[in-house]
Amino acid sequence: MSGSADLLSLAIAAGGAAAVAALVLAAASDLENRLIPDRCSLVVAASGLLALAGLDGPRALGHSLLAAFLFGLGLWAFRHRFLGGGDVKLMAAAGLWAGPGGLPLLLSVQAAATLLLATAGLARTARSVDRARATLPLGVAIAAGGTAAVAWRLGLLGPGG
Repeated sequence: MSGSADLLSLAIAAGGAAAVAALVLAAASDLENRLIPDRCSLVVAASGLLALAGLDGPRALGHSLLAAFLFGLGLWAFRHRFLGGGDVKLMAAAGLWAGPGGLPLLLSVQAAATLLLATAGLARTARSVDRARATLPLGVAIAAGGTAAVAWRLGLLGPGG
């Protein structure tokens, strides 16, 4: 590898570490306050854009189009009150890391984490007096899927995209 390629790989790895840190913070905030700070989504998106520099044009376009699609789908879900705004932004940012090749991993990890959250939430809600206000912190599940996507993109879970 040339010096510039090594530097780019190092920058992408550092971006991945920043993305994972932001995903952890987003999950913790959503769990505690049911809010995902915009700065967390911004870090994941910015580092995802940096990671696109390591891809050829068509693959980078695929990652970008997937993120745009997830954002559009999220806006629809937000409009119908299925998702919060922070969930939409975080999911689109995670889509930059996943791209079309990592989408199955992103969604399957997110689905498994959502199932675990729902199970824990049902148990907690059954003991709660205020069942009408019970919500599910989907940012936790999105962060789990996003972390898997970052790890996959960095080649930590096999050949990444």
